[in-house]
Amino acid sequence: MFPKSFLFSIAISICLVSIAAGLDTPHKASTSERNVNMGQASGLLFVTFPSGSFRGSATIARSNVLLYSCAHVLYENGWADPQDVEFFPGYHGSGQPADPGTSPRGFYYFSTYRGGESLTSFSRDITVAYATGTFGNAVPVFAKNSEGKVSSRATLKRIYGYPAESDFNGKDGGYFMHVTGSFKTPLFKERGDYWGVDEVSTGPGNSGGGVFVKSGGRFALAGVLVSGSRRSAGIRILGKTTDYMSRSALAAQADRSLRRFSDRRAVKLRDGTKKFTIRRVNVSGFTSNIHALHITTKFKTTYRADLDVYLKSPSGRIKYIAKDSGGSRDDLDLTSKALTATFRGIDPNGTWRLYMRDDRKLDRSTYQFFTLEVDA
Repeated sequence: MFPKSFLFSIAISICLVSIAAGLDTPHKASTSERNVNMGQASGLLFVTFPSGSFRGSATIARSNVLLYSCAHVLYENGWADPQDVEFFPGYHGSGQPADPGTSPRGFYYFSTYRGGESLTSFSRDITVAYATGTFGNAVPVFAKNSEGKVSSRATLKRIYGYPAESDFNGKDGGYFMHVTGSFKTPLFKERGDYWGVDEVSTGPGNSGGGVFVKSGGRFALAGVLVSGSRRSAGIRILGKTTDYMSRSALAAQADRSLRRFSDRRAVKLRDGTKKFTIRRVNVSGFTSNIHALHITTKFKTTYRADLDVYLKSPSGRIKYIAKDSGGSRDDLDLTSKALTATFRGIDPNGTWRLYMRDDRKLDRSTYQFFTLEVDA
């Protein structure tokens, strides 16, 4: 999803000595490394646009409801609205995660990015999103005197992230978490809050990955990766602007006009039928149109591809959330899945219907519940 002239950053080996010695060996995080706070708080972003799906990186920091990443991961060509965004903390595997992730919110309100490839754009390429629930384990942020820390030769630094498509060698990077060793190479100021670092090898992908500095005996988030090449990385450091964005996101998360409407009438679906079973929730009490809408639902099944499931609004707009997808995996379990792109701007009041069927024989599925989270 990134401009082709970019090589977005994944730092694999560091300093000139290690480049000469180990350039061809990407560092995939070991189990022990991924068990530390940075590995738990770092995660994979999977973003879906009408034109396709893309990967990025993000970090849970400051609060377990806040997520830091670069804005260009979340906006295609400036300000396109992602159809779905999922976050998977601590994920480390060769294939795409099978289970749904957590959907972040608040992109438009908490970013100063407007697209483009200039130094000014890089200095604004950051966003702070929030969750209606929690993302997972958070690391502290280091925003005070961050310039002094990142530019110091005495400060240990480390970078985490996921390759967008290929690893440092141009091979399929899978969905492995990548991490540098600790390094002391100082960052240098390019413009505003956009800083660079040389002698750190980077390759395609990893936009939004966390840049950490060690302070007071522990690592804290000090910035996110926004650009790079095989010999350098571009980093948007944290500071007063991101502190304000974070406080704004926390306030919105606490004061959001969010209501939940649920149906919990479980039913075992007919096996191998073309007829849909319908469950309903009545939404009321809103005086404005939908700003955001998420669904949480669960089906028990031994063959997920048997399921066809879609949501229909009171005005007749529909969105499939499962359609012969998932193969032979068990159960359909969605938590706060974003459906905002389909339903934003319409009146939420009225009867919402969830249509479901098991259209293949032998493996009967059971609907358990669904909940709509409506922000209007």
